[in-house]
Amino acid sequence: LRRALELQKKLLGDDAEATMLTVDALAAGLVYEGKLDDAEPLAKDNLERRTRVLGAEHDQTLASMGRMAWVYQDRGQYEDAARMHRESIEIKKRTLGPTHRETIESLSTFADLLEDMGILEEAETTIREAIDAAMKTVGPDETLTMSCQSILASILEEQGKYAEAETIARDVLAKKIRIFGEDHRETIVTMNVLALTIENVEKYDET
Repeated sequence: LRRALELQKKLLGDDAEATMLTVDALAAGLVYEGKLDDAEPLAKDNLERRTRVLGAEHDQTLASMGRMAWVYQDRGQYEDAARMHRESIEIKKRTLGPTHRETIESLSTFADLLEDMGILEEAETTIREAIDAAMKTVGPDETLTMSCQSILASILEEQGKYAEAETIARDVLAKKIRIFGEDHRETIVTMNVLALTIENVEKYDET
């Protein structure tokens, strides 16, 4: 990719859409390889360039914001990652709408990050917003909705709200058994999560 990028820069220029796509792919590859020191300047430069050339609301600019948030999160720069997510979500709500699939996915990712940061009340509010939007857009049986519900169950458990967490986890499991079957990987993962939730409920009840 580096050779292709150098060639594109010579032939098309740094601001060409094809060049920026290659930079994005290279940054993604470096993140996967754990080479964050190399990935960060590429991702940051590409975000700035796309914002200037394409505009802040362009889908490729939003993709660069997501990439930048990913880099920050992997580096442990959670506040910077959260800032990227907030900005991206606001743009998506304004341009795509609050119930668009991409907006819901961004809310879900952001809630996950907030849980990792220990900001549990905002994480709960954010993922509930995602669930409400998903219910309206794709319905209760869609994988996106169930994924958001699983995140909510995890956040509730972190807050010690074990009974509600268990109820939601059981609902997700019942849907996955009906849709995928008992032997499907998605179902088995949910079974394991529910088992841990029940274990925590029992420990809480004992105290």
